[in-house]
Amino acid sequence: MLKNNAHGGEVHPRVPSEREQGQLNVLEGEISRLIKAEISKLTQIYLGSNALVLEINRVLADTDEGAILAKVQEAKQLLEQNERGLEALRRDYRTTETRVQELKRFVETISARPNNEERNPQESMENELTSFLRSPNTPFSKERIIKASEILRRELREVSAIASRNEANADTKMELVKEMFEESTLIILGIKKSQETKLAHDAHQGLTRNKEIVEALVNGTTGLVGVVGREVTKSQGEIDRCVLALGEFQDKDIVEGNPRDLCTEIFRGVVLSLDDSKQITTELVLKSSKIERYFVNSKILLNIVRRHAKPSKRGKGARKDDENDGPSGSGSSTWKRFRKSTGLSVRRLRSIF
Repeated sequence: MLKNNAHGGEVHPRVPSEREQGQLNVLEGEISRLIKAEISKLTQIYLGSNALVLEINRVLADTDEGAILAKVQEAKQLLEQNERGLEALRRDYRTTETRVQELKRFVETISARPNNEERNPQESMENELTSFLRSPNTPFSKERIIKASEILRRELREVSAIASRNEANADTKMELVKEMFEESTLIILGIKKSQETKLAHDAHQGLTRNKEIVEALVNGTTGLVGVVGREVTKSQGEIDRCVLALGEFQDKDIVEGNPRDLCTEIFRGVVLSLDDSKQITTELVLKSSKIERYFVNSKILLNIVRRHAKPSKRGKGARKDDENDGPSGSGSSTWKRFRKSTGLSVRRLRSIF
């Protein structure tokens, strides 16, 4: 909240005006939409490619030449489609980068402006708190001290709201991951482990790990939210103690002596507590980001379990191709045609995806 300048004195960071804040919000909103669109395109490319690789794995286990050649053509089409998608993403990235640089320059411009430019009520109130803490000998009325206390109350509410949102999000994602794990468990219990169902079993193991990690992250989140809650409650009680000590004064009365000293000590303690709580909320946001990644990964793993839980029906006498050397015997000609059509080995094709 309070920062030191190069000469050791405390200065308050400039708050943008309402017009400037509106411009910042527009830029931030545009950047957020661009990023979400890019993530959506990347996710589609990943899911499409992943699904095709899994299909190729299944088809390569058969010796049906028609099915293999069909998958070759499908792979070529998907690679061409992905190439167009990635080129669009490169253009989107350049656009996003341009907007981010605009936002950076705009913020730097605002920060360089003097504090008295287009001052708004919020900035004025925050300066009241700064002045109160920095200048103990400056006359302050009860009304001005109450205004300074409201700044601290507002920041306490904001910190508490951030902690609560992250806790609620963590709990929701954990319940969804548990539901996915339970569904996957029921599916896996109904099938035997074999080469054809290996992908499903491996995906279930990944889901199991995800559930354990998310549970640990959520437990950590709950503990941190508890710390923030206790700090906020304590700080609110201290501010109430200051206000109670001002009870005998009228709004315009100058407060001196013990009530003023008491409120100064209380407000400084609340500022320190807020700094600690804000550091904790930063950690909470990081944990929420991790939980979100494991949640998305769990959805992908569950889809793999659903897709590969049932063994495929193979014709009599079908052989399984070796992924490195190709099938033996009569199937080797099909393998050679497959490699000739793609110019790639199976291992190389998998590495592309």
